Amino acid sequence: PRARRSSCRYHDQASRVKNSHATRCLLSIEKSKQINFYSLAGYFSLFSGLATEKQATSIIFKLNIFEKEGGLACTEIKGMAEGIQWGYPNGWAPLHFIVTEGLLCYGFKEDTDRIRRKWLMNCSLNFMRNQNWDEKISVDFTYQKIDDIRYPHQKITSWTIFLFKYFYEELLIENPIIISSKKSNLDLKK
Repeated sequence: PRARRSSCRYHDQASRVKNSHATRCLLSIEKSKQINFYSLAGYFSLFSGLATEKQATSIIFKLNIFEKEGGLACTEIKGMAEGIQWGYPNGWAPLHFIVTEGLLCYGFKEDTDRIRRKWLMNCSLNFMRNQNWDEKISVDFTYQKIDDIRYPHQKITSWTIFLFKYFYEELLIENPIIISSKKSNLDLKK
């Protein structure tokens, strides 16, 4: 069994409510009657510490449904619809935070780091392309992000900036990059 991270945010509180109805709802990553597709909402049970080790492994086994080259999609492709911004192919910083912190709570460090690297790369590419820290980014590079028709797309959002910085620092702490302070021999004026 994997070692749980000691800083799993709500582990103590979660141990008191594991058999409640709310817990059963949180643990359900299976298709429900309300929605007919898989969603990252099931990963809140990892973030909160409510899942048992067996349940966590089962939920993590389904990560491939959501994981794309640019990070995690909110839903499986079946959840894609015009005007549904919390569906496929969109990735959102808050959900990346919830999922990766949940994975860490249950000792899935390798999965966490892989997802972090994908999200960092995608945010970097997106920023270079349009000079914005968008609230949502397509994680499947064959599709464009889907905006909600009810309100305008937010081009600069603190949660995207915060998560980019947080993921970068977390990866840097474990894999320090040595940056030379020497000046380049290149003469940029030529």
